[in-house]
Amino acid sequence: MSTTPERWELGSEFHRVSVAVPDETEEPSPWEVAAVTWTGAGRDGIRLLLEHGVRTRGWRRCWMPSYLCQEVVGAARSTGLECALYPCNPLETDRAPALELGAGDVLMVVHQFGLSGRPAWLDSISPEVDVIEDHTHDPWSSWARSSGATYAFASLRKTLPLSEGTPIWSPKGAELPEQPALTEVRARAAALKHEGMESKARYLSGEAVSKDTFRATMLAGESEIASGAISAISPASLELLSGFPTVSWRATRRENAEHLRGLLADLEGVEMLSWNEGSTPFSAILVSPDRGARDQLRAHLIASSIYPAILWPVAEAELDGITALDRSLADRILSVHCDGRYGRSDMDRLAEAISGGLSP
Repeated sequence: MSTTPERWELGSEFHRVSVAVPDETEEPSPWEVAAVTWTGAGRDGIRLLLEHGVRTRGWRRCWMPSYLCQEVVGAARSTGLECALYPCNPLETDRAPALELGAGDVLMVVHQFGLSGRPAWLDSISPEVDVIEDHTHDPWSSWARSSGATYAFASLRKTLPLSEGTPIWSPKGAELPEQPALTEVRARAAALKHEGMESKARYLSGEAVSKDTFRATMLAGESEIASGAISAISPASLELLSGFPTVSWRATRRENAEHLRGLLADLEGVEMLSWNEGSTPFSAILVSPDRGARDQLRAHLIASSIYPAILWPVAEAELDGITALDRSLADRILSVHCDGRYGRSDMDRLAEAISGGLSP
């Protein structure tokens, strides 16, 4: 479904997209070659894994990166498990954190923004320590495919036009949590998100659909998509995923990011973070010199119908341990979508808007 010129926009919530049937040669996703447990939201996956680990593996403390979505940290803490932070953010992924891991500790590692590969410092972690890997930002990376972690998960609604969907698998072959049931709350939330995505697609194509209407529907679904009891993925979302060309969608995201990076290469006043060979960036990650410049650029992009996200605010931290570099990055960062909804002409328009939003 195409977008009419007068309703062009970039970013914000996914709309329902028309996709081709996957090619039979597409490589299976990492969880498709192992046993898998499905939950709805990513925070469900975290809660389910941690509660399972407490019961079956004796976990007493979970170490998490200091630069992380605070809702994710809150979800981990809601299990009652002790949580602590270790210094780690996208600007210093190669630096080995000072960790004193003991019995009952579990280490969570995040492929932040899909930029770097598996950190070398993980090789120094004792094989006796359980590791959870969060591959949400690039679920099909070479790291995800070659993982040896105790558990791995990925919230697919962050990279695909889905209302929900989080597979949990064990690269190491550990016992998985039991499959939860689909709750009524989540079934309703997923249906609302699905309806909002359909309505947004019709709006973008020029139909007589109110933007306020589809936004209200999406927000109503989003408000409940991770609430209440842990839930399974809905059958409708699982069916949509089964027919989705994830490999080509990921390739388009990388091509768009590469094209945009070339357009911004000589631009002063903003940096687009790079990525390694085996990864595909989650989005275009832009870093400004300071908060004022970031906020000015953000306001200009929004006025140009481009809707960036701030990933992630850390002012209201769940735990102590957020570093000065974490806070500085949170004040300067913008995430701009470059996924399969868009093509090169959209990236050209985005680059022009970024250039126009920088201080002279």
